[in-house]
Amino acid sequence: MKKIRQSKVITRLTQNNESANLLMQCVFHNVSSGIVITDKNATIVDVNMAFTKITGYSRKEIIGQNPRILHSDYQEANFYKKMWKNLLEQGYWQGSIWDRRKDNSVYPELLTIQRILDDVKQDYYFIGIFSEITLFKEKTTTLNLAYYDPLTHLPNRQLLLAHLDNLFNLSNRQSGRKDFEIHCFFIDLDRFKPVNDTYGHLVGDKLLIQVVERIQSCIRKADFMARIGGDEFIIITVSNAEFNVNQFCDKITRQLNKKFVIDHHKIRISVSIGISYYTRNSRSIEKLIKKADKAMYQAKATNQAYILAE
Repeated sequence: MKKIRQSKVITRLTQNNESANLLMQCVFHNVSSGIVITDKNATIVDVNMAFTKITGYSRKEIIGQNPRILHSDYQEANFYKKMWKNLLEQGYWQGSIWDRRKDNSVYPELLTIQRILDDVKQDYYFIGIFSEITLFKEKTTTLNLAYYDPLTHLPNRQLLLAHLDNLFNLSNRQSGRKDFEIHCFFIDLDRFKPVNDTYGHLVGDKLLIQVVERIQSCIRKADFMARIGGDEFIIITVSNAEFNVNQFCDKITRQLNKKFVIDHHKIRISVSIGISYYTRNSRSIEKLIKKADKAMYQAKATNQAYILAE
């Protein structure tokens, strides 16, 4: 009788372990945070679905690689030395970091790394869990009120300034690099006021939402877009020397020059864009924006789609 009871207990425990493993696999592949597991030599042995979605790498491409494949080079070598010191001595590290996707775009993330001991194999692994730091996509009411435009859900001027401050600080650590160029695009819609006057503010609001959707179809994931006024927007790009400003602006103007249809009204607008770029001789956020603003008015006055500030 005792053996039968023990057998039932063992069977139940085995079933429980199998259920627990299935549950863990389900969680692993369905959480929104990216998860990467490496062995003690920092070779990637597994990743979840969120990892592939965020980074652009498939499981086949990334397994067997070193996490260095994701490095953006925005952090100095000393940054990683301190990280590994913490991991080896304390078994834990958490902080914000910039990584690079397969398409070469960079993004900030909050990363937690934990050393996990394997009692069976008498070995250890590292598990990293990360989420993109995309404040402008947060849905909390408090953040929306403080940092977002309620109509378009874009970042507002306050969040734009915070983003630029962060980029300027990063730029100080990238001295001499040609793949860290900051551009500011100041966008103003032409003929927007007549739309409001003729069709009303409701149609004007719908037009703004469609304008944002079209612009967002032209920019990259790593680019930052904010609404700073009624029909004024700013895009911040961080790119290398191969980034073509003219092609970027042409793409936006082509999209916005196309006809809009809102509540059966056929509407056409145009756009004026002023462009400025960050220089170490004039380290000022406001100056960067003002130069782009001035260039935008020059473009408008001379009937040009865009002008690069001198």
